[in-house]
Amino acid sequence: MEAPVLLGCQGWNHPTWADSGRIDEPTHREVLRNYATEFATVEVADTFAGIPPAALLESWGSAVPEGFRFALKVPQQITHERRFEDAGGLLGRFLERVEVLGDNLGPLLMAMPVGFRPTQNAVQIVKRFVDSLVPGFKWALECRHSDWLTQELQELLRRRNVSLVLSDDRWVRRKVILGLASEPTADFSYVRWNTSSVRGTNGRPESIGPKRTLERWSPLISELRSRVSTVFGYVSHRFGGDQFPSCVRALRDKIERESTSLQVQLPLPP
Repeated sequence: MEAPVLLGCQGWNHPTWADSGRIDEPTHREVLRNYATEFATVEVADTFAGIPPAALLESWGSAVPEGFRFALKVPQQITHERRFEDAGGLLGRFLERVEVLGDNLGPLLMAMPVGFRPTQNAVQIVKRFVDSLVPGFKWALECRHSDWLTQELQELLRRRNVSLVLSDDRWVRRKVILGLASEPTADFSYVRWNTSSVRGTNGRPESIGPKRTLERWSPLISELRSRVSTVFGYVSHRFGGDQFPSCVRALRDKIERESTSLQVQLPLPP
């Protein structure tokens, strides 16, 4: 049986899910509830700013149906300010807090800073950090420099069941990321479509547009489904502009059409 594919957006603040007929502005929670009638997962950047209040997490959890998954960005105090060093206490507090979401908790995204390069010291810091990760959570690591994409890092992540995030972004050639899709490092996969203009085969910017980009990714998603238990995928507003929700729908529809046995997870009826 093919693995389920949970596709969503990087955030839910978009006019698509706001009731334009209302006189007053819909609340953050109401917009989330509308979003969750269409997609089964969302990537949340709010947690990047800091450990969220328990009441906020409880509000999110009560707004979505059973089976919905929140992918949360690990706070910047851990990934960007401390750069993965001496962050065990902060990470522990973050985990205690997000467990409030229960079964609605999805992957935890650890994004490296843009200027964080794999020096000898940095590699050792990341190794110690990854080795210290608490099991039982879905950990995902996103690099922001192509020199991190070594066999050594992949083997480390594979030992700890940490997903190497497949980022369609400017910092790496698309063919490199597409190639990594055949070698997942965890029992789930995490894909991020950050921009439709990325580095081509010659290293220069290549913009083929959202539609063609998704066409290239569709067979890779199918391959991932045969290698992992779940595929999580999130599209940024920078990928398709104001129309980025339609990009998610297009990819989901394409996967549905091409699948021999429909396993793309849709949200449950409200």
